[in-house]
Amino acid sequence: YPRTSDVSRLVIPPHVQGYRVSVIAKKAFYECSKLRRVTLPPYLRSIEDEAFGLCDKLEEINLPDSITYIGKAAFEGTLALQKVVLPRNLTSLPEGLFYDSAVSEVTLPECITEIPTACFYDCRNLRRIVLPTEVLPRESADGDSVLYDNFSPSLLNMYASSPSDSCEARGSNEEFIIYGYDDTAATDTIGPTIHYLGLNSENFANGDKVNESPLVIANISDNNGINYSNAGIGHTMTLTLDGNTTFSNMTDHFTPRSTASGASGTLSYALSDLSEGEHTLRLRVWDVYNNSSERTVHFTVVKGLKPEIFEVYCAGNPASTQTTFYVKHNRPDAILTVGIEVYDLMGRLVWRTRQSGVSDTYTSFPVTWNLHDMGGRRVPRGIYVYRAVISTDGMQEATKSKKLAVTAQ
Repeated sequence: YPRTSDVSRLVIPPHVQGYRVSVIAKKAFYECSKLRRVTLPPYLRSIEDEAFGLCDKLEEINLPDSITYIGKAAFEGTLALQKVVLPRNLTSLPEGLFYDSAVSEVTLPECITEIPTACFYDCRNLRRIVLPTEVLPRESADGDSVLYDNFSPSLLNMYASSPSDSCEARGSNEEFIIYGYDDTAATDTIGPTIHYLGLNSENFANGDKVNESPLVIANISDNNGINYSNAGIGHTMTLTLDGNTTFSNMTDHFTPRSTASGASGTLSYALSDLSEGEHTLRLRVWDVYNNSSERTVHFTVVKGLKPEIFEVYCAGNPASTQTTFYVKHNRPDAILTVGIEVYDLMGRLVWRTRQSGVSDTYTSFPVTWNLHDMGGRRVPRGIYVYRAVISTDGMQEATKSKKLAVTAQ
């Protein structure tokens, strides 16, 4: 059939010149870019390889139940074809049948027992496949298969504990299977929500300066669930730096949280040894309905950039027996050196300490003062000024001061 034809609606008659039409030949309508609707005749037996391949405007085609054979890539690249019901007498599926098509729903006949390689490869709009009761996908090279007889072997782990006597119990069961799908589930066409994407702190603004090894932080949610599996090729959670370096193991750094209205979670991933200058970072995430979302931020790396203190505070103010100091900063999960200095209102140093450790995300480890001066004497009641100093890599420092009230014992 001429590829340059302007025909958009095609009805193939049951007979041509007295002969019954039983076969659509190989590449018969290949690349007929204007073709939109096709009516096939009854008694058709076969559709050969690539018969309707790259018919990118094809929206509708009937497939009579008389068809028993469809060739390889018969509907490859049909970018407008959405819903297909395959013939009841079709006994097998070919490789690449709907390769790179826009099909969203496919009903397979009961005769089908195997789904071959690349049958639905790159079908990005595919939402629903109605499977027969017994279907086997083709095994991979290492002998693994995703499903067996349309049943999925499963594992259930259980844990229990008693608060009264601290007894614990654990167990598991593999003697059951999961089968079927929820055909009443609402359609979801909206990707996850990326509430925040930044570096080093939740105070990050697009275009900010960061150090050479910043921590990527993202907050994500979705009403139906976030895909944080590593198994989905092309549908894993990824970060892309400057458009050319992709980090694809993000799910290992994602902490999920279940909520009443769906699922959410936090991504924390440390970049390292970035070059000085301007950079871009893009996060892409998928939900369990194969919808994706992206968000991009811009930032500038400055070598030797000192940390920033957002807040310094103490738990117990006024203090009577002791107080604990905390520092909020923009070096999450970094090894910090935290110094606390306490002065009276005359400017005299009363107490000081300097400790190193790993911070808890944005907050430093706790630093406790027992309200005694460096000579071991309990300080009198009054107002004192304390100053926090933090440093990373033993050189860059930042300081911030506040007041503390000490009461009588």
